[in-house]
Amino acid sequence: MNIKNFIPLKLKQKLNSYLTRDNINGNFLSNRKKIIVALAADYGNLGDVAISYAQHQFLTSNYPDRDIIDVPISRTLKNIRTLKKHLTDDDIITIVGGGNLTNKYQEIENFRLLWLKEFPNNKIISFPQTIDFSNDDVGKSSLSASFKYYNSHSKFHMFARESVSLKMMNEKLKAVALFCPDIVLSLNKSIPELTRKSITCCIRDDDESNLSTEQRNELIASIKSKYCSNVTFTDTHIGTSELSWHERQQALEKIWAEFKQSKVIVTDRLHGMIFSVITKTPCVVLTNNNHKIMQTYEDWLKPLPHIYLIREYNPDNIINTIATLLKIDTHQIALPNISDKYQTLKNCIDHE
Repeated sequence: MNIKNFIPLKLKQKLNSYLTRDNINGNFLSNRKKIIVALAADYGNLGDVAISYAQHQFLTSNYPDRDIIDVPISRTLKNIRTLKKHLTDDDIITIVGGGNLTNKYQEIENFRLLWLKEFPNNKIISFPQTIDFSNDDVGKSSLSASFKYYNSHSKFHMFARESVSLKMMNEKLKAVALFCPDIVLSLNKSIPELTRKSITCCIRDDDESNLSTEQRNELIASIKSKYCSNVTFTDTHIGTSELSWHERQQALEKIWAEFKQSKVIVTDRLHGMIFSVITKTPCVVLTNNNHKIMQTYEDWLKPLPHIYLIREYNPDNIINTIATLLKIDTHQIALPNISDKYQTLKNCIDHE
């Protein structure tokens, strides 16, 4: 019998926080004002890692007079205890954006609420998020509990990264929810250019996929049949955890290089699409089982001729779209003209 199986999760987390060192990245002991990047992804989902990285880059670029402190999610309890001794009410806490505003990742949601509880006098800004609580009793209960916390914090600000989530947030928040693109779209990772060699599949195999196992296998077989040895595979999830700051950056540079070596990407991952945008790579996008891909495309990326959304699964249509995108001169591809859309985010940080 393993006694660990009978210890509640929250108690395990608390006990573990006393046994492990803090791993805060940044000078939290300085006398300068600080901006925290809370819940920074140090696990193997490179979409989330890219969000944390881009958030840090955005803050570093726009606020050189402040220390930007990266606080990895794996040491949340330990790091909160440490920072409570050093932060002042003038320091700003930003919480990573992404798709974790949901009861599907209740542990992350609980950590987000903990930051609000432990720092009631600090400005707290939730970077651009997708909201996706389930429509059952568990999801409704979690949603109600979360927004009770959000509405009780007088200095809490929430950003949506697409318009469906913006509408949902504004139905629940007392304050007005704000709007700007996924923070990864603020990056430009197209330089240096690399030789493009292959068709790359970045297709998920989990419960967010719209494809059945049979459809997924059929699609991959169709692409391989058409393009033979010129097909490669990658994923934005590398299946590891507790990555150091250096390891996170290495993993991102590696996958961005894979995208820059691709003639076309075929993906049903949101950040497969976004990585294609920031590396100027033609991309066939399949929808997933929630609104985050479809609405991100509709709100911000629809004008881009090298990003093509397939709304209904059809392998022949996908193969034909790949052939069309292969004709694009990638040297002529431009980044989306959305840099001004982040001004709302900067205004929120700047406002006293």
